[in-house]
Amino acid sequence: MDGWVSIHRKIIDAPWFNKSEYVHLWLYLLLKANYEDKEVFIGNEKVLVKRGEILTSRHKLSEVVHIQESKIYRILKRFENEHQIEQHKTKKYTVISILNYNMYQNNEQENEQQMNNKRTTDEQPMNTNNKKNKYNNNIYTSKKILMEHFSLTWKKYPNKKGKAKALEYYLQWIKGRTISGEKIKLTDKQIYYAVCKYAKECENIEQQFIKHGDTFFNKAILDYVEFDENDN
Repeated sequence: MDGWVSIHRKIIDAPWFNKSEYVHLWLYLLLKANYEDKEVFIGNEKVLVKRGEILTSRHKLSEVVHIQESKIYRILKRFENEHQIEQHKTKKYTVISILNYNMYQNNEQENEQQMNNKRTTDEQPMNTNNKKNKYNNNIYTSKKILMEHFSLTWKKYPNKKGKAKALEYYLQWIKGRTISGEKIKLTDKQIYYAVCKYAKECENIEQQFIKHGDTFFNKAILDYVEFDENDN
């Protein structure tokens, strides 16, 4: 298998980092996850495995990483509860989605294109149009990634009304909003966990009393965001 993946240093801060089997399984999932969408056949069924996903089973994982199936189940459940993965299970297979995959992993094709651009630059004078196209492509990629992150976050939100406005506020928080004279900037991870915290709070609340998405993402979200001392 060719290629590589990025490992962020904050993996050291994970509560399970001192458990070798957890680290082993997490690294395997990162290494085996698709770096681009791919269709595969399971018997006569065609399955689309998207970027950041791995099609597998507990039995197969157990054979590869040499961890008992029962423990594989517990570890995956832990990853799921900590919002690192999502699992879609069928009778034949399981698709594991690594959340925020695009935040930490660069597309190898993009890296190859950047290297090709650098070689071209070394061989001939800089072309103004090429610079403009590269800039536009970077903007498109950033917007695409943000939309993917918002979609993951929106799936967790318990009231699906007001999505369009919620997206607008989401993008504003990422760029930074001025509230009462103070500029506040949120990461997509902070927003995601704030939504998960509110969703947990709403488990025993009637639907009619749950805030619409646009109301929550406007300012109510600040009551659920965890800020570090160095934030903003």
